[in-house]
Amino acid sequence: MRKPRVTDDETHPAADIDAVVADPEDVAELLHREHTESDPLRSHGFRIDPPLEGDVRAEPHVQDGPVRHQGQAPQPIHLPPATFVANESGDHPNETHLEPPTEAPDEEWRSAVEEALISPVRVSFDDRTGNEVWVTARYESGDS
Repeated sequence: MRKPRVTDDETHPAADIDAVVADPEDVAELLHREHTESDPLRSHGFRIDPPLEGDVRAEPHVQDGPVRHQGQAPQPIHLPPATFVANESGDHPNETHLEPPTEAPDEEWRSAVEEALISPVRVSFDDRTGNEVWVTARYESGDS
């Protein structure tokens, strides 16, 4: 397996991630929730908990307010659901132009999201500096 590309700090623990594993159903559900959430302080996404090495599972997570992990090193990484979905208007991380349904996600929506899943994905571990890694994404049902 290829080594991920790190833009700055190759000693950061996220540099040891080989693959991020996400459930495609969770990607569709969280992308829908992120677009329809009415509370601007609440975000729906994925969380990767340490240790940040090998294959890591991206678990659904709801964040109320700013991310705070005081004293925890390394810190968990939060990924927007759009991280896993292609952006058809260019290479802009964490953006997608899929229009989620206003009602509950249906099979057509889930199918569109599944067809747009990408690999590798961008994992940003320091928004202030832009440090990031690009790692393989693997999609597996949480039922398996």
